[in-house]
Amino acid sequence: MVGVHTPEFAFEHVVSNVRSAVQQFGITYLVAVDNSYSTWNAYGNEYWPADYLIDASGDVRYESFDEGQYGQTETAIRQLLVDANPHVKLPPATDVPDLTPTELTSPETYLGYSRLQYLAGVTSIQDDAPATYEFPSSITVGEYGLSGRWTIGSEESTAGADARLELDFKAKDVYLVLGGSGTLSLALDGRALGTINVSGIPRLYTLVSGPSEQTGLLVLTASPAVEAYDFTFG
Repeated sequence: MVGVHTPEFAFEHVVSNVRSAVQQFGITYLVAVDNSYSTWNAYGNEYWPADYLIDASGDVRYESFDEGQYGQTETAIRQLLVDANPHVKLPPATDVPDLTPTELTSPETYLGYSRLQYLAGVTSIQDDAPATYEFPSSITVGEYGLSGRWTIGSEESTAGADARLELDFKAKDVYLVLGGSGTLSLALDGRALGTINVSGIPRLYTLVSGPSEQTGLLVLTASPAVEAYDFTFG
């Protein structure tokens, strides 16, 4: 088994950051760093994550894109092992539930101007420069708004004075890649959820985790220098 790390953000190009994440998550198999996108392009890949199963002859026999399909992938792995050695003794199949949501959720949302989307109430932004924004009068599910001082960079939005962000979402879980250093206070539909301490290498933080899909208005209050990169949903 080989993992190929193809970076999405600039901080993911730094090999020491990748090494730290590998250690943090207890990954013991080989992880290659594909900073030039050579492997990504060779496979014509378009997804994070993507699985490719290669048989004993070197042919790609199975592909799986995005989250989910874990049972099908395991079945394909077992079949390829048997194809390579009909006498192989395999352990029993696993029985891990697939928690990938099947309902339609809010779309992945990038907060840097290179892929800026779903920002409501703003007709123009100041690239790489501090600017003051105001919440729109209303937003719809899948949109977000900014208030206070923010610097919108190529990959991230960095909080300044009185920085807040509101997100109208539909999902069970809400995640956000955060960097910089500081705090992020959360409120859902006017109810305080607590405060997250942000520090170290940018990584994924869980903002909301519920037993079932819900819609709600999430308001984030960020201290200066907190960086917000990308919302994802589960």
